[in-house]
Amino acid sequence: MTKMTKKIYFIATKNDAIYRNYLFNLLILLFILESKNSKRKHWIIEEEKYLRQLISQHGTKNWDLISNLLNTNFPELPKNNSHQCKDRYLLVFLFISIIQAFI
Repeated sequence: MTKMTKKIYFIATKNDAIYRNYLFNLLILLFILESKNSKRKHWIIEEEKYLRQLISQHGTKNWDLISNLLNTNFPELPKNNSHQCKDRYLLVFLFISIIQAFI
């Protein structure tokens, strides 16, 4: 369990209303940071589905391979580097699954 997960679990057990408000604010903050730090602003739905599929096949350690496969499957879109793929996984897929687990 990571530090962030422990902190969220502590808040959830302490007070449910405070926890939901905290998660909502954190989610907004993460999306703002992602949009400011990333050169690409939008991911299309097919790209996200394929990213999930690649992560389930290759795991969360092979980000260079995942970004190369993603870029070859969507040549018409701007290229994603391994850092952008990892950020997308951590900030969107993983964070949303944590929220759904507690709400």
